[in-house]
Amino acid sequence: MRFFLFLFAVSLALAAPAVQAQGQREMSKSEHTKWAAIGRVFIQPQDGDPARICTGTLVTPDTVLTAGHCVHTANGKRRLRPENVSFQAGLYDQKPIVIRTAGVLRPANGWVLPTDEESLRRDIALIKLTAPVPGITPIPIVGELGNGPFQVIGYRFDNRSRMTDYSPCHRTAPASIILLDCDAVEGTSGAPIMRRNGRGWAVGGVMTAVSQSFDAIGATYDPALFR
Repeated sequence: MRFFLFLFAVSLALAAPAVQAQGQREMSKSEHTKWAAIGRVFIQPQDGDPARICTGTLVTPDTVLTAGHCVHTANGKRRLRPENVSFQAGLYDQKPIVIRTAGVLRPANGWVLPTDEESLRRDIALIKLTAPVPGITPIPIVGELGNGPFQVIGYRFDNRSRMTDYSPCHRTAPASIILLDCDAVEGTSGAPIMRRNGRGWAVGGVMTAVSQSFDAIGATYDPALFR
């Protein structure tokens, strides 16, 4: 895997009509309410970059899990200024349930713009918000993902204000990163990779990139990467 397409999306004033590939489904307004802990990470222009979007998941009342490259400039050389990053919980048709600005951006230790399996493994980040998000139950982090099936939900470049369900997803090969058989497009960076956890769901990783062979790639959450 020498070529990777990162799944953040440049935000344009006019979005192209969404074309849903096989295995992708636009979610209804009621589903956005159900999955309100998932939201759009909106990145304001900085250092010559245009506005961009990613996906993030509320994992504690004031912490969002996303991809590491979503908290850096597009060339990976600088960390974004926290005030330029916001979490828009449950956004539907440009109307979020709650908006919170980032207070601290914390990529995994040793983060660099991913070029190989080891750097892809570290392409994960936590966003500490300036204030807790009220009225939304966070999705907890799970220690072991297993092989699936997984639920993957995120925003996309051609449908920036409605979530897409990419499920079901399964691992395609054992690796230190997560290789999945489901489709992914720009904007999905940071989307949660979730498995069943009792009666609910828990997140164990995030979507980050697509390989040259079009395998969706994810990074597993490992607390050791943040110590």
